Amino acid sequence: KGSFSIYNQTDSVMPLLLSGANATFAGTINLSSNKGVVWPGGSIRAEGNTLKLVATTLIDLQQNTQVQGTLTTTGNATFAGTGTFEGGGNTLTLKKGTGTPALAFAGTATDPQASALIEGIAGGGLKIYTSNGGTIGTPGWSPKLTIAAGGNATFAGDVNITNSKLQITAAAPE
Repeated sequence: KGSFSIYNQTDSVMPLLLSGANATFAGTINLSSNKGVVWPGGSIRAEGNTLKLVATTLIDLQQNTQVQGTLTTTGNATFAGTGTFEGGGNTLTLKKGTGTPALAFAGTATDPQASALIEGIAGGGLKIYTSNGGTIGTPGWSPKLTIAAGGNATFAGDVNITNSKLQITAAAPE
């Protein structure tokens, strides 16, 4: 086992040390735009101001990895585990390219039974659905409650009250 190094006598810096199968660089490695570090099954490269990670199966961000700024995907994104959204204002915003944005609740990954759906109504309001026993792919949503932008609520079925009281107060006549 030996080593090879390049030593700069002018400023007493060893910019490169090769020891066994390892290489140690004392400074920055500069690559031309869109030229990367490549290995079997993946690569990493910078293209302008964009960092591109490529892998044949998985890109694994290790624990305590922080992504700052905006994380944007152009395809589907799946997250395992729990998620926490923190911030001011609109903490979580759902946008859809076409149609109305909605949030669906499903069973486990192995049994993606559809449970409920909360859908935004154009112009304001919400519509809440439950499933007729389908899966997320074919949910069979059935509307149960609509809350209009003005505050009116419409129930699809009966409203039952047990062991409580319902008080309906009319507005004062004008």
